[in-house]
Amino acid sequence: MSLRSIALISLLSFVNACLFGTYPNLKQKALRGDTDAQIRIGFNYMNQTPADWAKSKFWFLMASDRNQPTPCFWLGHIFQHGLGTPINLAKSIYYYEKGASLKSTDCSKALALLYNKQMKFIDANAWKIIHLDSTKDLSDESILTTIASLDTFEKEEAKLLAAEIRSTWLIQNESTILDPTTKAPKFRSITLSNGNDYKGYIFKDIPNGYGMVKSNSGETYFGYFKNGRMHGPGQQFSSDGKIIFKGHWSNGTPVTW
Repeated sequence: MSLRSIALISLLSFVNACLFGTYPNLKQKALRGDTDAQIRIGFNYMNQTPADWAKSKFWFLMASDRNQPTPCFWLGHIFQHGLGTPINLAKSIYYYEKGASLKSTDCSKALALLYNKQMKFIDANAWKIIHLDSTKDLSDESILTTIASLDTFEKEEAKLLAAEIRSTWLIQNESTILDPTTKAPKFRSITLSNGNDYKGYIFKDIPNGYGMVKSNSGETYFGYFKNGRMHGPGQQFSSDGKIIFKGHWSNGTPVTW
């Protein structure tokens, strides 16, 4: 091998070392799109003393763009607490929500606690519902006892919001369905033929599944529908929020045992 070739190889090695530091192979993999490598490098910078949050953020952003839930949680944490970047709660919520849609229970728990801190209690309870429905860790239930309690009417609003959030994930992730009869219900707001306002799951343009209907007189029903009628467990409230009926409905009529 000529001296010129040896010199060129030495120069390339030096440049490579400068670009990739002590993890050349890992960083090369990361830059080629390997999400495991991107996340590992993000953690490496995060676990330094002192932590280099700005560099962690760079690699976590790269992995989150490829729909990895773990970096979404850490980006939410970074923007929430202003680690190596200004505090930005809008970005924090964006990444927590993205991570939650990718099945990160850490993200759904973080959202419940963050919204509770902001005193957005219906949102906080909606995320608490989502979180507890998706985790088997009973210790999380005790952690979330700090979430503010709601009255009966507000609890139903939180359930409705949780259902709406989940429905956006289904719409985001569902593949194209060619047969219209196999399409899943959609979450929508519509005006019914009688003039009442409905918000909830729709199938074949009528209420089917969980939803809320508000009459022109101000009465509100939260519960389940089948073929456009109240059917299954549900609660009806007067215009001033008092419970009119709580129990089971059958084809639009409350069932009294």
